[in-house]
Amino acid sequence: MAVSQAYRDELNADTTFHPGGMIAWLYEVAGRAHIDNMMGSSIMDDDAFDVYLHNFILARPQEEEEDWTKHEIYVYQASEWFADTEIGDPNFPGPTVGDLYGVYLALSTATNPDEYRKLNETLFANGWYGVGATVESLENQGANEQAFASAVNSLVARGLSPIVQKEEDGYLVWDYSNLGTKPFTDTTADGEMRLTKDQIDSMADNAAQTVFGRAPSDQEKTMVLNLVRGLEASGVHRPGASDARAELRRGAPVEARTQDMSGVLRNFMSIVAGR
Repeated sequence: MAVSQAYRDELNADTTFHPGGMIAWLYEVAGRAHIDNMMGSSIMDDDAFDVYLHNFILARPQEEEEDWTKHEIYVYQASEWFADTEIGDPNFPGPTVGDLYGVYLALSTATNPDEYRKLNETLFANGWYGVGATVESLENQGANEQAFASAVNSLVARGLSPIVQKEEDGYLVWDYSNLGTKPFTDTTADGEMRLTKDQIDSMADNAAQTVFGRAPSDQEKTMVLNLVRGLEASGVHRPGASDARAELRRGAPVEARTQDMSGVLRNFMSIVAGR
């Protein structure tokens, strides 16, 4: 009886376990002589061999899937790629996406804060943070990671890497030119250099001491920061101490008037005492 040629063809077309078909897989795991004897047996037909094959597969030990590492899980969740995805020409593959994120995570965990800042500034200047992003986004870890993931998703598809290591004057340096060539400039709408956060905090502290006679709260510091950045973005005028004082007065007019009255009374008492 034996297994028919039609069923043999059907088995050869099934590449579930082997690219050469099911019979090639059976030859590999059970031995060619044994399988040929089974298929050529006079008591074996298509249905009987189908049952044999089914039982043979069930009896095979199942390979356990390897657990993903935390790094592999992070890469998969952060990007559109698996960690073992190779970057570059398929014929001349380079590092993997996992390797790329290894470098990025090393930079972002204070291994090289200056280089990490440079990377984020390049991402920002070339639009990877998205429309409407402000320079304050550079201080937001989530925004930084999302911008880098956007660059990875786009560039890896084109065989490019956002971070490239190369040698200059005998030193290994990082090259971010694949992200774009637009330079980062921290300037206002009218081309002036933006105030740093430390400068704005100092402005808020001086303004609060003048208006309230105390240090500013975190909320008041944020109010002044938002005011300054808004003025810088609009180009209306260069933000100054008077703007900060006016903003704090607007936020707490009763306390500001009380402090003003207290000052008036102190001045009055000084005048009286001097007479």
